[in-house]
Amino acid sequence: MKCPICRHELVVSDKVDLIDSYGQGNQIVRLRYMKQPEAIVFKKRRYGQLKPHFCLECGYVATFMKDDFLKLLHQEFQTKP
Repeated sequence: MKCPICRHELVVSDKVDLIDSYGQGNQIVRLRYMKQPEAIVFKKRRYGQLKPHFCLECGYVATFMKDDFLKLLHQEFQTKP
């Protein structure tokens, strides 16, 4: 995949994560999907991680869902009318 800014190749590495340092310590940034957001207690939450792609030339960063979470969302949304 090419960088939309400078057209160099974007790098993907398992050694790089997006970290949120809010609250108590560092945590990997996650996406949250709620199957029943209107529910008061049991919202059936599912969490997924973001995978950063980055350009070593200009510093551009793009984020994508990891495959397992993408597959889960694909299954969830196909079952809806």
